[in-house]
Amino acid sequence: MQFFISFMRLIRVPNLLIIAATQYSVRYFLLLPNLNMYKFDLQLSEGHFFLLVLATVMIAAAGYVINDYFDVKTDSINKPEKLIIDITIKRRVAMAAHLVMSIIAIAIGFYIAMIVGNWKLGAILFFASGLLWVYSAYYKKQFLTGNIIVSLLSAMVILIVVMFERNIYTVFLTRYEANSMFIEIVQVALAFAILAFFVSLIREIVKDMEDVEGDRSIYSKTLPIKLGIRKTKWVVGSLIIVLMGLIGLSEINNYLNGFNRLMFYSLAFVQLPLAFLFILLIRPAIRKHFHTMSVLVKVIMLAGILGMLIYEHNFWVNLDSAWDIINSTLPFNSTLP
Repeated sequence: MQFFISFMRLIRVPNLLIIAATQYSVRYFLLLPNLNMYKFDLQLSEGHFFLLVLATVMIAAAGYVINDYFDVKTDSINKPEKLIIDITIKRRVAMAAHLVMSIIAIAIGFYIAMIVGNWKLGAILFFASGLLWVYSAYYKKQFLTGNIIVSLLSAMVILIVVMFERNIYTVFLTRYEANSMFIEIVQVALAFAILAFFVSLIREIVKDMEDVEGDRSIYSKTLPIKLGIRKTKWVVGSLIIVLMGLIGLSEINNYLNGFNRLMFYSLAFVQLPLAFLFILLIRPAIRKHFHTMSVLVKVIMLAGILGMLIYEHNFWVNLDSAWDIINSTLPFNSTLP
């Protein structure tokens, strides 16, 4: 039982659930309503899409495992109470788990890619798996490079769902009047991907500030070590301001197009927490403050995902459509009136 609990902690189950929730939100509240508008359905079945989500989650889980595998020394300094590898899980077991999850996920990725008619899409998961290995072994210790890699992979969690749904390209190629739908899907997906990129980048740098002591012991070249905490705070503050500015432009666009609910939601649950994050940032540098900031950034990321649920003005219709599809896959259907 202790091994199971430790393994669940090692693969960061809450983070994996957020990844799965993100991809299902893209499917049901971005792709589904827009495709249905032009009498198209989703190409991937529920089972095949579940496999795609499972593959993505397994790649992420394998990435967490290999990251902790290479971080045993720094974690023993930064957070010894959370150390798992070499304590309750042996190194060779962790490495075996990483390899098994990666191989299965890549195989699933190529299988789903063949289902949608483009086997090259399978290379996305293969590339992500390799990039996570290289990041953990080398780039994580480098100046800013590792932070950008993780942030790009966070953005890909959203974009991969759109890339594997081939019917949006079919609509674009066969219906001239549907071009606006295709553009809207791409624009909204990119907007949420950019949000994921910036929020992830901010969180990665904040974590580097929190872990600076252990990172310095292994001669890492992270942003706080090269620039110092004070200058790194300026970098993070600048990123927060840029992100708030981009979100502000989106809110103005939402207001002008009548999406008032999304605008107010964004103000209350994304912009205000970002402002509070900025206030925390300018306080004196204390390690527990960095941990609080890291948790707050994760909450902001979750709020951004939930915003996807209400971006459509016809939210409840979309919810009904999503439920109809889910209900049709159940082993039994209710016969009640």
